[in-house]
Amino acid sequence: EIMPKSKGRAGGYKPRSKVIRIEFAEDTDFAGLWMRVKSMSTGKLLSLMSLAGRFTGKNLNDPDTQNSYTDEDVVAIKELFGAFSDALVEWNMLHPGEDRDEELPPTFEGVCELDITVILPLILEWIEALTGVDANLKETSPSGPPLAEAYIPMAPL
Repeated sequence: EIMPKSKGRAGGYKPRSKVIRIEFAEDTDFAGLWMRVKSMSTGKLLSLMSLAGRFTGKNLNDPDTQNSYTDEDVVAIKELFGAFSDALVEWNMLHPGEDRDEELPPTFEGVCELDITVILPLILEWIEALTGVDANLKETSPSGPPLAEAYIPMAPL
């Protein structure tokens, strides 16, 4: 049976953007921090995963590593921070200044107020939350439910 083409919104499905809440456990460096962040398209997520991967293996506190950043690296970091701040809806991050006890705004400027050793782990946690992959999975974790393909009736063509 040939289905008629749908016209506009009435006949199609439009996925909605989701906002997820990430809360950091008490046994982490970010105990008590929470943030609400938007999801994004798979293409954008894959691009950000690639950008984030460029910096996760570097010791960001090592002066030799800091001096090895190229102009491309700086552009990539700005893109990564920009994407994160665009997705950041709200958080309870306080301003890092010792004499300031106010919340840091969830903006690009607010993100840039933080040390890179603080913001990069937050970005990685956001990416992990979007992909549903926990970096701390153990080999003994269950494999999860079967794929939907197991329930789709198939017939030879």
